[in-house]
Amino acid sequence: MTQVEWRRGSRGHLLILLVASMLVLSAFSLPQRGALGSSSYSIVKTKSGLVARDRLNNAIQTKQQVLANTTYWSYYGTVYEKQTTFDIYKDSQGLHIGEPGPDHVTFGNDAYSGFYAVSPWTNAVLVHAVLTATDQPVPDHNFQNQLEIFASGPNINYLSCFAMTDSSGRYWKLVHGYGDSVEAHTFDFLWQDTSANQPITRECTMITNGRNYLRVYVDNVLVYSNGALSLNMPAPFQYYLITMNSFSGSATSPDGTRYGVFRDYYLTSDESITVTTNSAPNAATVNLTDQAGTVLASSPVAAGSATLNVGGYRFPLTATINVYDSSGSLLTSSPTSLYGGDAYEVDPAPNPGPISTTTTTTATTTTGTTTTTTAGTSTTSSTSTASSTTATTTTSA
Repeated sequence: MTQVEWRRGSRGHLLILLVASMLVLSAFSLPQRGALGSSSYSIVKTKSGLVARDRLNNAIQTKQQVLANTTYWSYYGTVYEKQTTFDIYKDSQGLHIGEPGPDHVTFGNDAYSGFYAVSPWTNAVLVHAVLTATDQPVPDHNFQNQLEIFASGPNINYLSCFAMTDSSGRYWKLVHGYGDSVEAHTFDFLWQDTSANQPITRECTMITNGRNYLRVYVDNVLVYSNGALSLNMPAPFQYYLITMNSFSGSATSPDGTRYGVFRDYYLTSDESITVTTNSAPNAATVNLTDQAGTVLASSPVAAGSATLNVGGYRFPLTATINVYDSSGSLLTSSPTSLYGGDAYEVDPAPNPGPISTTTTTTATTTTGTTTTTTAGTSTTSSTSTASSTTATTTTSA
C-alpha cells in the first residue's frame, strides 16, 4: 500500500523533493618500500640444518605396529641373547621401551638385558631427545635409559647421556665408552648429577665432531664442554634410544620389567646458524631475540658473515634475526623458526615498482518525487540525476 500525502481543496498534489549529496574521496599515497621506517634489505633462508626429526609422541602404536615400521628406525637388543621378553609401544608420552633383567645365575651378576631403536648411519653434529626414567623402584642392580651416539669403525665407541635408577635413587650422567670390536671396556664419566631428588624427565643435547669437540646440554644448561678430547669416533654416526636392565625381579617385585620413555628426537648439521651479509657492507652485528626482545645470541660480522651459537635451545627456535650497522641502527630484521645449521643471507630488498596515488570525487544529485492521488488510485514517479568525477595521478617510485 502506497502512502499518499495530499492537501484539501486541491484536485491534485505536486510534491517536489530536492535531495543533493556530495562525497569527496581525497588522495591516498602508498609509501615506497625502502623509505623511512622500512628496510632496504631482506633476510633469506638459503639452507636448512635439520637432518632428521621424530617427535615419537604423535601416534598411538602397539608393539607390533612399532616394529613393523622400519622406514627410519631399526630395532634390536640383547634381549634375544639373554632370553628375556621386551615391550615397545608409542603413545602421547612418547616411545616406551622396557624389559626385565636377565637370569643372573645363567648370565652372571653383572649382565644386562637391553632393547633399542637405532637410526640409519648419518652425518650430523647435534642430537637431541627428551628422556623419562622409570618411575618404578629398582630394589637391586639398576635400570638405564640412554640417548647414545655410536661411531662407525671397527671398535665399540660411543657417547651416552642417560638416567640410571637403582635402590639409592635416580642419577643423570654423561659417559664415553670404548673398547674392542666386541664390547666396551673403558668408561669415562665426563659429567654426572649427584644431587638429591633429580627429575624423572630431562632433555639431553649432545654436540660432537667425533674427534676432539664435545658439548652437552641437559635441560638447556651447558654441563660439559671440551675442545681437546681424543674421542676417536669417526663419522657417520648411528643414534640409539636404548634401555638396559640388570634388575630381574625380586620377591616384592617379581616382574623386573622397567620402562624408559623417549620423545622429541632430532638431528641437525650444526649447533650454530650463519648469516651472510656481503650485500650489506655496513652490517656490523647480528643478534637473535625472542618475542619479549631478550637477546638469545649475538655475533659480530667478520669477513661478511656472522655465526650465532644456538645449540643450547630446543629446536625449532622461534626468534627474530636482527642486523645492525656499526652505529647500532637496525638495517633489517626477520622472524624465523630455526634449527642449528640453518644458513641465511641478507639481500637487497626488491624494487616495488611505481606507486599510484588516486583522487576520487563523486557528486550525486537526486530531484523530483511526485505523488498524485485520483479516485483512490495513486501514482508515484521520480527523476534522478547523478554525476561523478574521478582523477588519477601516478607517481614513479
